[in-house]
Amino acid sequence: MNLIVKLRRSFRTLIVLLATFCLVSIVISAYFLYSGYKQEMTLIETTAEAGCTDVKILPYRSMELKTVKPIDTSKTDPIVLLFVESQYSQLGQDIIAILESSRFQHHMVIAPGKGDIPPLTDNGKGKYILVIYENILKYVSMDSWNRELLEKYCVEYSVSIIGFHKANENSSPSTQLKGFPLNLFNNLALKDCFVNPHSPLLHITKAPKVEKGPLPGEDWTIFQYNHSTYQPVLLTELQTEKSLSSLSGKPLYATVIQDLGLHDGIQRVLFGNNLNFWLHKLIFIDAISFLSGKRLTLSLDRYILVDIDDIFVGKEGTRMNVKDVKKNNLTNITFKLIQIFHLSHFLCFTGTEEEDEGDDLLLRSVDEFWWFPHMWSHMQPHLFHNESSLVEQMILNKEFALEHGIPINMGYAVAPHHSGVYPVHIQLYAAWKKVWGIQVTSTEEYPHLKPARYRKGFIHNSIMVLPRQTCGLFTHTIFYKEYPGGPQELDKSIRGGELFLTILLNPISIFMTHLSNYGNDRLGLYTFVNLANFVQSWTNLKLQTLPPVQLAHKYFELFPEQKDPLWQNPCDDKRHKDIWSREKTCDHLPKFLVIGPQKTGTTALYLFLLMHPSIISNLPSPKTFEEVQFFNGNNYHKGIDWYMDFFPTPSNITSDFLFEKSANYFHSEEAPKRAASLVPKAKIITILIDPSDRAYSWYQHQRSHEDPAALRFNFYEVITTGHWAPSDLKTLQRRCLIPGWYAVHIERWLTYFTTSQLLIIDGQQLRSDPATVMDEVQKFLGVTPHYNYSEALTFDPQKGFWCQLLEGGKTKCLGKSKGRKYPPMDPESRTFLSNYYRDHNVELSKLLHRLGQPLPSWLRQELQKHGKAEMKDYNRLREYQIIKMDTFPKVSQNAEFIKFVCKKSFNQNAQSALISAINRAAEQNVHKHILTSTLHLSECKKSKGINSISGKEPGAARTEQKYHSWLGAHRHRCREHIVSSASSAPPAGAASFNITSEQTDVETINSRKQQTESELKDLNQQVFYTQYVTIHFLTFLRPRSLTVLLSLKAVPEPASQDPKDVADSELLNEKPKITISIIRTLTDLQIFSYGTDHEANVFLTYNEIESLLGEETPEQTQLELFNAGNKVFSCVEPVRELGLTVESFHFSGTLESGAELSYEERGYDVTVMAKCTSEIPAAEQKP
Repeated sequence: MNLIVKLRRSFRTLIVLLATFCLVSIVISAYFLYSGYKQEMTLIETTAEAGCTDVKILPYRSMELKTVKPIDTSKTDPIVLLFVESQYSQLGQDIIAILESSRFQHHMVIAPGKGDIPPLTDNGKGKYILVIYENILKYVSMDSWNRELLEKYCVEYSVSIIGFHKANENSSPSTQLKGFPLNLFNNLALKDCFVNPHSPLLHITKAPKVEKGPLPGEDWTIFQYNHSTYQPVLLTELQTEKSLSSLSGKPLYATVIQDLGLHDGIQRVLFGNNLNFWLHKLIFIDAISFLSGKRLTLSLDRYILVDIDDIFVGKEGTRMNVKDVKKNNLTNITFKLIQIFHLSHFLCFTGTEEEDEGDDLLLRSVDEFWWFPHMWSHMQPHLFHNESSLVEQMILNKEFALEHGIPINMGYAVAPHHSGVYPVHIQLYAAWKKVWGIQVTSTEEYPHLKPARYRKGFIHNSIMVLPRQTCGLFTHTIFYKEYPGGPQELDKSIRGGELFLTILLNPISIFMTHLSNYGNDRLGLYTFVNLANFVQSWTNLKLQTLPPVQLAHKYFELFPEQKDPLWQNPCDDKRHKDIWSREKTCDHLPKFLVIGPQKTGTTALYLFLLMHPSIISNLPSPKTFEEVQFFNGNNYHKGIDWYMDFFPTPSNITSDFLFEKSANYFHSEEAPKRAASLVPKAKIITILIDPSDRAYSWYQHQRSHEDPAALRFNFYEVITTGHWAPSDLKTLQRRCLIPGWYAVHIERWLTYFTTSQLLIIDGQQLRSDPATVMDEVQKFLGVTPHYNYSEALTFDPQKGFWCQLLEGGKTKCLGKSKGRKYPPMDPESRTFLSNYYRDHNVELSKLLHRLGQPLPSWLRQELQKHGKAEMKDYNRLREYQIIKMDTFPKVSQNAEFIKFVCKKSFNQNAQSALISAINRAAEQNVHKHILTSTLHLSECKKSKGINSISGKEPGAARTEQKYHSWLGAHRHRCREHIVSSASSAPPAGAASFNITSEQTDVETINSRKQQTESELKDLNQQVFYTQYVTIHFLTFLRPRSLTVLLSLKAVPEPASQDPKDVADSELLNEKPKITISIIRTLTDLQIFSYGTDHEANVFLTYNEIESLLGEETPEQTQLELFNAGNKVFSCVEPVRELGLTVESFHFSGTLESGAELSYEERGYDVTVMAKCTSEIPAAEQKP
């Protein structure tokens, strides 16, 4: 009895436990079901209907629901990062072609052998939404550091990866993908594939049935896995019963798989071959759509229009008979547009008797089709040089149409052979509008015929021009069996080939066919009926059409950026030249442009250029005088014919130089791109003066032209006005200030022109020494003969500038409007503008330094002035800059600020603010911030600048803990080693190396200094006042950061100095410093190319310059970098702490001696080499 009771109790307990377990299971399942993305993973029911015909039962078991982390693309820009094998690899080109055809932005980089990736973030936002590897093995074989960076980026920013594996003769039969539970079987021949209908990737792709037949090639890879994160997308069979022990019993295999991210949080799609197979292209497009969270996706709507050319014109035996007309009329095609074209009435019935009956039936069925006009006699419009002749030809067509009741109100026309559409023949556009009221046309020539994916639309003279596509049907392709290359070529184009891809990748497609394609074998009907059936069978695309005008509006709704045309040189494309009027010539295009900016001396330069016998300017404009102003405004839409009419025909196209001067080009956003498109080989000349003076001159210019805003407001009010100001005042302010952003505008021009095509003239030198400047201009242009401006120019003291010297001692000067005398600028405005342009001037100095061009005198003076002014304000602003909230992230990277706070024992507010900044950087996982800040935080504790970190400031402790945890996770050791000179010994145990260069005696040093005295003077001033030193080095190291120790020596020049120029003594230490050591950490070095020469800018802060200069040190002190030491502090794989000391390192950035250092650790070969540009023989360089 007791036993039964016990059993009952145990049974009840068991029931309770089971019920509890079930409830817990339900709760857990519900949590995972609703906490993330849900996708049914069952591929297909394991029944006899799993495949079509004789396809075997799918060997994959039904799988439970899986949760996938949602793809959040809000933190990235919609740009694809593409790693290719080389610029010319076929698969890489195929990927780029699909991305470009789909209008998806991408950034292509060569995948290096050892990994290395470009910067992935910018200001806290991901730069790329998707990563594609042409060769997935380059991804899996990346070094651990770069792979971890990439994968961490993918996890944090919800970025996915697409990869391709193309087997070759060296591929092993089977292998495991490194780091993944995935096996690859290579070099297989496959057949009979089908798409998994339950794949979450599918968007355009439909999975209707099995694609029967062998897959192209015998180099396929299939994937085998034993992890729930993988799901097949495309499955196939082996062509032969070739037995592989590991594949036995599985008749279907995946050649495209999706990694759902359950393994490591990163979603991937892997392809077992290239994109030669058409289904791969389809799935690739869907993979991009899915993995980008639909941000890079194609619409399902496709609009198609089929033009039929040469109606009533075909030769006997090629025309349509009654049966052909009825077939065209009754066929259920939703896209049809038939063209009206006539030679004359008697040619309408000039075929066989059956064909004449076909013409008659077609004319009785005009209401069944859409009609558009062509050209009478099939004449090409560009052969007509006046509008009236074109109008007469068009009227003949119109009269015939009206006689036969053919509707002519479609507003659409096509020109024979695209003649006159592009390049634009303005007479055609005018005649079209006058006779037919044309609103839309189409061409395949804009901007070029090939590659087809670059074809675009544009609007000119209110006529919308749509891009036209090709379909492989021409007047001679009338018989199926005689199709060029065989009928299989036509079928291939239809079934996944070029024609199918045209429909797939273009939302709007216009095709041209011909009358002969609808007679005989009716290849026109065959092609488009089969194309429609194939598209509807394999895709979810919705085929439809619209009348031409509506279709054009639809096109420019989709692509509004294409409305404005981009004119090109017709002579650069043979097809364009063939359909361009023979009366036109490209010799009327300029060889160089003077681009401004305004009020810098461009008119004076214009006058000086015209003095040269081989230089010819444009003809004057009735509205803008000597300036054409073509590339920057509405004149551009008048076309290149209008533009070239301003230039005379040169007597010698080789020696004569046409040019134009339009000062508004300089700051125009459109002008550089437009100019580079039309005259890509042209040279560009710009003049720069002090931007403050330029702004003031423009204001006075507007006052002289009675600009209402300039008359109502003084100059200071104009330049300092806020957003509340009236529109005319803000417009005047912009015209005063924005052209002075010199670096910004020059960089825009350098986007489209090379540095060798750009000449920057110092406006002050042009005013004071024009002959020297003009010699430089002649050399830059390569114009001959050389013109002696020293004898041709004379200074006019009354005018205040240089004039042309004529015979008899007379002079020819600029007009009265030039050289006006203005009252001097008020001091307040001068100070405001000097501060306003400070950063722009610094950027300009960097740009000129990069271009190897000297700094203009006015720029040197401005930078020098700010060097003194900022030192005065520096101490006063230090504490404020640290406490100010919006500068925390920036301050947290600045080692000098942190050390300064620590050593000076600033107040607790400043210290707390500093710690908060460091904590914020730590929370954001900004490693470079943590590295720098934590290191100096420890320095603070040592110097007792911050008394207590733990307790009151727990965030700092978390920062250090997080920092060391991060280092520990990578098994790295980081310690600080500073090599201050060649004789300094590194701390014990430091993995550090020193290089002692040759001992150079004083006489040799002085000799070298004399040789480069003038160069050093220029460079010293440049570098001192822009506050940076450029270091050249060659590295095979992959550091994330490199800390450089610079030793500077101040060498006062013996020349006497004006006391006014002496630096403010209250800001300088009482005793002058002879040397100073500067530590600078260079970060973001990941952009460097492996094993090439590099350049890094080391910026000097004001307190460093202050410490270097003494009270009695003249301002023109020669700063000589007499010793440069390197202290590498970088947590890379593995950490390497290297030291490098090189003597005689001058500001010119060249080393007079150097040596090579090699260090091997854990199998890594590392070489750091200082770039040597001296004449010292290699044998004398001591390692």
